[in-house]
Amino acid sequence: MPIPTRRWTEFAIAPCARWGSARSRIRGKYIRQFSGGELQRISVARALIPRPKLIVADEPVSMVDASLRMSIVNLFRQIVEEQGVSFIYITHDLSTAYYLSDRVAIMNSGRVVESGVPTDIPDHPTHNYTRELMAAIPTVEERWSEFAAIDAKYRTNPTGQAGAPTHRTDRHA
Repeated sequence: MPIPTRRWTEFAIAPCARWGSARSRIRGKYIRQFSGGELQRISVARALIPRPKLIVADEPVSMVDASLRMSIVNLFRQIVEEQGVSFIYITHDLSTAYYLSDRVAIMNSGRVVESGVPTDIPDHPTHNYTRELMAAIPTVEERWSEFAAIDAKYRTNPTGQAGAPTHRTDRHA
């Protein structure tokens, strides 16, 4: 016997309400009316309907802004803690991978080149590819020096020529 529409709607909406989207914000909307973050939370809620033990999340936060990224990652942590669901979290975002994971595997060309505890890999990478990945993560100090170098290279002088030496212009000199 098919599930009545009203009951089916409640069955489908209940997990969304549980994991971050109020029923009133979901009911009656078309998919185009949801924000990216709402769609991500709805996708997570849909994945939880059959009560899985494992969820494969492939780039789940790649298309959302930084504030939403952390809310979704924190949602994953909450699901792990409260429901005991495990995640295989596939991402290029190493910071969220290290934050969320108990174990991390670094892959290159489809092969695992290094795996271990997230606290060990950044401090003691054993594979060249992992070392290159770690070196590619910008730090605040490096980022500022990079901006200074770019600024110096492309700064315009009073005549408007990029890269030319700059000099102080003083009308009263």
